[in-house]
Amino acid sequence: MPTNLKQIVQKRLLDDMIRRVQPSGRWKVLIVDPVSMKILTSVLNTFQILEENVTTIELISKKRQPYRQQEAIYFMAPLPESVNLFIQEFPGSMGQQMYKCAHMFFTSSLPQELFDKILKSSSRHLIKSFTELNLDFIPLEAQAFSVLSTQSFYRLYSPEVSRDDVQREIERIASKLSTFMATIGEYPYIRCYEGPKDTESQHGPKTPLLGAELHRQLETLVKNDSDFAALKESNTDRPTLLILDRMFDLTAPLIHEFTYQAMVNDLLDIDGSTYKFQLDGPNGPEDKEVVLDEEDHLWMELRHRHIAECINDITASFKKLTENKAAGADAGQKAGNLNDLRDVVTQLPQYMKEKDLHSAHISMAQDCMGLYSKLKIPDIAAVEQDIATGETQDGRPAKSVLGDLVPLLDEQEVQTMDKLRLLMLYLIDRGGLLQEDRTKLVAHAQIPPDMATAMTNLEFMGVPVTKEPGQKDRKKPKRKKKTNKGAEEFALSRHVINLRYVIDEFVDGVLDMKEYPFYGDQPNANGSGVPTGPKAPPSTLRGTKPSWQKKGTTTGSTSSKQELASRKGAKLFIFIVGGMTFSEIRNIYELSDTLNRDIFIGTYHGRDISLAITQILHEALIFGFSRFNSNMGP
Repeated sequence: MPTNLKQIVQKRLLDDMIRRVQPSGRWKVLIVDPVSMKILTSVLNTFQILEENVTTIELISKKRQPYRQQEAIYFMAPLPESVNLFIQEFPGSMGQQMYKCAHMFFTSSLPQELFDKILKSSSRHLIKSFTELNLDFIPLEAQAFSVLSTQSFYRLYSPEVSRDDVQREIERIASKLSTFMATIGEYPYIRCYEGPKDTESQHGPKTPLLGAELHRQLETLVKNDSDFAALKESNTDRPTLLILDRMFDLTAPLIHEFTYQAMVNDLLDIDGSTYKFQLDGPNGPEDKEVVLDEEDHLWMELRHRHIAECINDITASFKKLTENKAAGADAGQKAGNLNDLRDVVTQLPQYMKEKDLHSAHISMAQDCMGLYSKLKIPDIAAVEQDIATGETQDGRPAKSVLGDLVPLLDEQEVQTMDKLRLLMLYLIDRGGLLQEDRTKLVAHAQIPPDMATAMTNLEFMGVPVTKEPGQKDRKKPKRKKKTNKGAEEFALSRHVINLRYVIDEFVDGVLDMKEYPFYGDQPNANGSGVPTGPKAPPSTLRGTKPSWQKKGTTTGSTSSKQELASRKGAKLFIFIVGGMTFSEIRNIYELSDTLNRDIFIGTYHGRDISLAITQILHEALIFGFSRFNSNMGP
């Protein structure tokens, strides 16, 4: 079994925070802020928390009843607003405090000025313990994580943001990534995508800045923590972190993916990870909902399967369930004694739960296929595949792409967003279009001017947008042709994403050193790390004074290290600046199984704005960076 990020974080929160606080009165209160609440609920449900002698879970920003006889755990992000609210909970007057005392746990390093503010406040006398957990990330899945910084896309790629602001955002992301590495107990080799050296774009990848800053922060942690320093000196199984930029593959976010997880999130209205639907009940339609997570065994079995396979599998599973129910009913009629009848009755709640679960997935699959046909997605996907692969379904060069694309722009059933996705794919593939041609295509598709801005804004993602008369199409990099699993059976899934090529080349030891250089030390010929000195960082980098080691930070729990003990070869971590796609997440799982090694993928957005980076690209590029910025959270 691969290392499970959710299990590691769950164990950390239980063992190093909740169970660590054992009041004499047994019961305790848990106080969280919006950031820490997301981390907590990503791995623990309310029942699991309350089982640990927690009487209530409260948001620090909400007015609530004091429990002055109970101790409180404060789990918070190191933010001024959270610290200020905490100080207000413990005024100077005796008997006015909210709780008997406080145990403070921060998601990451608390800035020195906020630490000093707490020390100068009246609350300091009632703080019983203080810990920085290094948990400034969310495990979205067993092998996927997010450092949750929803504004990062704007702050890194917008032309309206200053170089200093870009650097500050780089430092924020690097800090979050360093807490991730500290929590799982790994000091990785760092390699960053720098892109082809012959590119003419003025807007290059942000990975060199992030690689240099992350290396600096990890080295600071090494100097201040002997346990973490030992990880760097390890000569075996040191992992590698590949930091990629969304620029390395802009096709993946725009192309339709027909595996269950991707299709559900692309086509249906999913609230975070919750799907709401209706079932016919005895008194009419009943509102139902299902959470699509790792507790849902059907979701886990089906999420990376092609939608056509899913429908067959769900149908077969439901048929088997009803057959078992019929057999159980028959057994109930033939029950010879009360014990036999009791066994039949106790199985009924589980049957009803499974029935609702199957109904939810049948409803989702039916909704997906209904929209699949209604919105002419098969026709759209056929053109997408020809553009992305450069070949038709029968393997011939795709020479009539424009002729196939234009009729779809006339179709009323094709959504404006899908028309735009097609035009963006076409522009990226051609390495830019003549301004006159681009204007004609946009007008033909009747795309509103504000949405059409997406095409010109691709410039900020390193895409040549406007081509001069007589300029040739860009040359595509030559790579050994690969095929997706099931590509022969599913013609609309022929395209292989770039991430798969990158990982295969990395595993084979042929990943281009110029395009993906090391930052910091690198393994030598026999696999051990040889200090070669960090690559000279860009001139915009500035130092920040870390403070966590001054206040008793723990970099990783014993339980986390035990969880990581059963590794199979060196781990590989992928972090994509600019967001990740469901197709990339799926490939991580497939390659992890194929290569029999732990592979993980992360980025900085989460389920609240959909894992599908398509949505981020649309909001940022289509509506313009200013509007995107004003509509997003921190």
